[in-house]
Amino acid sequence: MNQCDKLMAHFEQYGHITALEAWDSYNIRRLASRISDLKKNGIKINKENKRHKVTGQKYVRYSTE
Repeated sequence: MNQCDKLMAHFEQYGHITALEAWDSYNIRRLASRISDLKKNGIKINKENKRHKVTGQKYVRYSTE
């Protein structure tokens, strides 16, 4: 199973993912690149910019439609 397949399985189960989740769960360090690959294959993916409530750190949460 390649990284894009792992992401699609994750989206089917949970509906969304962040870079930290991708790194921790699947050892995917370049999530944005894998998201780009999925988009090129016709998968519709939403990008939501978020900010951590405590630390204020910015991050992106990707989800499928």
